[in-house]
Amino acid sequence: MTTRRFIQLTVISLLFMLPGCSTLSGLGKAQQPTASVTQVSFADISLQAITLNVHVRVHNPNPFAVQGAGLDLHMQINDNRLLSVAQPDNRMTLPARGHADLILPLTVEYAALYRTASGLRGKNEVPYALQGHVRIDVPVLGEISAPFQFNDTLPIPRLPNVSLDSVQLVETSFSRVRLNVTLNMNNPNRFAIALNQLGFQLNANQRALAQADVGRMSLNGNQQQTVTVPISLSLAELGSALFRLLGSGQSIDFALNGQADVIPDLPGWQPERMNFDSAKKVQW
Repeated sequence: MTTRRFIQLTVISLLFMLPGCSTLSGLGKAQQPTASVTQVSFADISLQAITLNVHVRVHNPNPFAVQGAGLDLHMQINDNRLLSVAQPDNRMTLPARGHADLILPLTVEYAALYRTASGLRGKNEVPYALQGHVRIDVPVLGEISAPFQFNDTLPIPRLPNVSLDSVQLVETSFSRVRLNVTLNMNNPNRFAIALNQLGFQLNANQRALAQADVGRMSLNGNQQQTVTVPISLSLAELGSALFRLLGSGQSIDFALNGQADVIPDLPGWQPERMNFDSAKKVQW
């Protein structure tokens, strides 16, 4: 038995000998406080990083209040420690037979995530584990530790893909040419996203033909969808060189350059601007 433990037991025994001291008597029957993660919520998310709010509840079963003495938290991915958070100066108060709630922000950079765990490219999510301890000062007994752990999956957001699917010649005349431009959109994420202010410029043989505004498109998780945009061009807009290629059997190199605001259906995500480009060789 250590000298410190001997002194603690001696003090507790002396306290029991004092009459009418029910609170002091309770000290000798001190129970271990417990800690648990009640939820993990998204505070902020982007294509570069995600910030989680880890909600920890600490319960004090004792008939007297105690003080927190700090905490530490570790996140692991595939058994590899990704990051750690320590709050050695956390001085929360745990009321008698009550609890206290803590919120710990945890920011994960996806670049660090890819460096820590291999084989994550192309995945929509990755399992993670949280492990931590809340240190608590209990009168007489000194500092004790309340462990907690939590397991869940971390989303890995990816940009949707917008590509040029086809360019169809609908009508030609001596004054106008009508085209149908079809875009293919693919959402590789498990959550829904919206593409707001979707627009593009269409080029043919490195010549700018037209600009179009598609507006807002919504895609469910892992959904692929097409949209066809009609474009009407005058002969002046088309140009004589391209006009002579229509129906000639020669191929035309079409290129698409566009932008959209990506708005995922995830709390904490702010809209992000996305650029896309695509090319396709068409022969009519």
